[in-house]
Amino acid sequence: MQRVAAGILDAPGTAYLSHRSASAFWRLPGFSMAPPIQVVIPWHGTKQRRRLADVHYHRGLPADHLLETGGISVVSPALAIFLLAGTEHAGRTERALDNGLAMRLFTNAGMHQLLAQLAARGRNGIRVMRTLLAERQPGYVPPQSGLEARVERLAREVGVELKRQVEVGGNEWIGRVDFEVVGSTDVIEVLSERFHSAFLDREADTTRFRRLEASGRRLLTIWDADVWGNPEVVRQRILSFWRAEPAQ
Repeated sequence: MQRVAAGILDAPGTAYLSHRSASAFWRLPGFSMAPPIQVVIPWHGTKQRRRLADVHYHRGLPADHLLETGGISVVSPALAIFLLAGTEHAGRTERALDNGLAMRLFTNAGMHQLLAQLAARGRNGIRVMRTLLAERQPGYVPPQSGLEARVERLAREVGVELKRQVEVGGNEWIGRVDFEVVGSTDVIEVLSERFHSAFLDREADTTRFRRLEASGRRLLTIWDADVWGNPEVVRQRILSFWRAEPAQ
């Protein structure tokens, strides 16, 4: 916190912790307070480089998203996501957005309201945020893990839309599946070495998978090692499954 305070004080004018540093302050996974500290200040006509902080300048910063917390001036978690969208890869911004929603640092409705407010002023990252929020309409439930988010993204890259955490079975309840292919009853289960490789786990999975297939559903299983290590293989397996092509 001493380094953070020094970085804020080193910046010209009134500065607020922002971007990756603000994301770390709000404890979003994947971000740290590693130097240089990132801060944002209102645009005042000139830019200055500083020794202790990476300074960003923006016009029209929304006053209700500039906070004072624990003696630290920091942008709100919601505004931090919008600032990230202007400097980070879209995939990293998307994961930060879903993590923030899952952690209840902000609401989906609030993010849509902030989009309308910031888009009118024009700034970097608005196109990315507009795309991400268009996919997150009312009722959207953020993924609970990076693995889940990764599979959903790989499927979307080959044009397949998935619905997460679906209860299946009706009156004869079978359980909750990881994904259902939108527009069908086909399901995808993602298996991890940690929770699905032991003998009893395999026995339980076999029983559940037989019940799923007996209900008339097609099933695709994917291992976590392939999700992280062989993404192209996973993309093609999902695409072939969606097209009802023979399993490879």
